[in-house]
Amino acid sequence: MFLLIVSALGYLIAPEKMLSIVGIKGTKDTNFLARTIAAALLSFVPSAIVAMKKDENLNLRWHLVLGLACYMILSLSLIHISEPTRPY
Repeated sequence: MFLLIVSALGYLIAPEKMLSIVGIKGTKDTNFLARTIAAALLSFVPSAIVAMKKDENLNLRWHLVLGLACYMILSLSLIHISEPTRPY
């Protein structure tokens, strides 16, 4: 879990350096895609933490809804940060 969080934060904060590890040159498009993947990975961390508590009253649907809600918030903020002047 720790490595997942660290790698997702790396892709979110410094996508060019993370992509250069595997030999991919960072461009505007690849950086955006790397940040989008990082948002997806980070969005499911809260639901994974809740799932590790093993509460019998919470089912899989709640974890998926929590993860998708976090993903929507992170991805929308990521789009706004990367292209703030584009009208939506």
